[in-house]
Amino acid sequence: MSSFDVPSLMRALREHPVPLEHMCHLRDVLVKQSSTPNFLFSACRDPEQDGSELADAELGAMLSGVALGQWPMGVAAVDAWVKRLLERRPSCVLEFGSGVSTVVSATILRRIHGDQRVRVFSIEQGEDAGAETRARLEANGLTNLVSMHIAPLQEGVVDVFSGVGYGTDPEQLVKFIGDARPEMVMVDGPFGKYGARFSTIPLVHALLAADAEIWMDDALRDSELAIARWWHELGYISDPELQWTAKGILRAKRGASPKQYAAAAQTMGLGGMSGLVAEYALFKLRVQAARADKAGLQPPFMTT
Repeated sequence: MSSFDVPSLMRALREHPVPLEHMCHLRDVLVKQSSTPNFLFSACRDPEQDGSELADAELGAMLSGVALGQWPMGVAAVDAWVKRLLERRPSCVLEFGSGVSTVVSATILRRIHGDQRVRVFSIEQGEDAGAETRARLEANGLTNLVSMHIAPLQEGVVDVFSGVGYGTDPEQLVKFIGDARPEMVMVDGPFGKYGARFSTIPLVHALLAADAEIWMDDALRDSELAIARWWHELGYISDPELQWTAKGILRAKRGASPKQYAAAAQTMGLGGMSGLVAEYALFKLRVQAARADKAGLQPPFMTT
């Protein structure tokens, strides 16, 4: 057993976000002591609650009878997202994974802006889940505010990072989002194996507002911790913090200039090790070192 009283620590820090690197270090210490992957996620997640317990009265009535916290976002996570939507008042949001979060975002943006145009862009991996979300949106008069893109999971490459993720590409996403520049992003999908969410932010980074906020649910899970760490390492996000709420919430800013390694990967070995090629070589060494640490967070991608 771990010598840390993690649930008590979680309660103490519930309203005080922790820098991501501190959380990753704590996770590695706990896993080495307990030999239990996903230790934080298992030990710290909130119990399932009914949607009627949401702080927002309209949403509580709308989602009464809906269990939150197992697969959907937990009550505390939804409350935090709603609070920030009302503070920032974004013109539109982008989400990965449709469902409760779609209804929540559409409801709040309708309250702020009305229902004359699309305000929520939702990327979903399955037709069945998409149909269920559309039915809930229609039942609550929210259809006009949401545009959905179905992208089943498939193997793919983003820059030099390969893995399974949403089966879409930048051209399709440009057509889907159009001239909108989402100011807030919620990553709550796809559902898949370790690292499945990694490609989400690299795919849409160029389409986001310069000061966009990146949120990710389930952030106490090993996969999501690793994804956040490498997003930060690669410059896709900045100032990442993790809140010990529900299943864990990552909050970060859009990174200003993510590293692009595709050109370096193509020329590596053909010339001198300088500039971006040298930087990419060092990056690959860091990836290899992370893979060699069997108790540590494994990289959520393969390098080409």
